[in-house]
Amino acid sequence: MNKKLKIGILGCANIAEKYAINAFKAINNAEVVGIASRDPEKAKKWASRFNIRAEQSYDAMIASSGIDAVYIPLPIGLHEEWVIGAASAGKHIICEKSLTDSFDSALKIIESCRSNGVVLYENFMSDFHPQHEKVLASIKSGKIGRPFVFRSNFGFNLSDKHNFRFDKKLGGGSLNDEGAHLVFMARKIFGEEPITVTCNLLHKKADGVDIQGSAMLEFPEARTALLAFSYCSEYQ
Repeated sequence: MNKKLKIGILGCANIAEKYAINAFKAINNAEVVGIASRDPEKAKKWASRFNIRAEQSYDAMIASSGIDAVYIPLPIGLHEEWVIGAASAGKHIICEKSLTDSFDSALKIIESCRSNGVVLYENFMSDFHPQHEKVLASIKSGKIGRPFVFRSNFGFNLSDKHNFRFDKKLGGGSLNDEGAHLVFMARKIFGEEPITVTCNLLHKKADGVDIQGSAMLEFPEARTALLAFSYCSEYQ
C-alpha cells in the first residue's frame, strides 16, 4: 500500500473550511491530520469537527514530524514568512494564490524551496475548474481553432470594508486577489508567457489598496489578453 501524504492546515480560513479540507479528504493517497490557528481554541473546534488534531501554533505545525506537507490559505502578506518557514522545516507546500506580492519575494520563496528540496504548488482553483478544462481541451483538439484574443472579467461587490482584502499589510487588493486568476488563465490558454504587460489600477485613497483594474497582456504572434477585475461590481 502506498504511503499517504500527511497534510497540515495553516490557518482556519473560509476557503479551507468550504473546499480544501473536503477536497484533500477525497484523495486516496492524502490525509489531513492537523490544523493550526492564531487562536488555539478555534483550531480545537475545527479539529473536533473534522476529526483531526489541533496544533498550538503555526510554528508547531511546520515543526511536526507527523506532517509531510502544509496547505497555506493565509492572506497573501503572510505567505512569504510561512512558505519559507515550512520549506526550512522540510515540508512540501500547497499555497493559495497569489503566492506573494512582489518579484523579489517570489525569488526568495523559490530559492528557499529549491535549497530545501521541497515541492511548492501555487493553488489556483481555475486550474481544475470543469469549464476551464473544457475550454482548454477544445483548444488542444483544434475544435475551436487557435485563439488570438482572450477577454475575461472577474469581479464582485466587496461591501465589508473590514475584510482582510482591504488590508494592505496583509497583501490585499484586487490585482493579486482577482486579477491573478485571469492572468493565470491567459497564460494557460495561449501556452506561453506574455512579452508586454500594461496594467491600470484604481486605489483607495486612504490606504492605497487597489479596488479595481484592467490589464492588457501581449503574447507572441499578435495574441492579446484583455482583462478586468473589480471589488466594486456585480459578480462576474
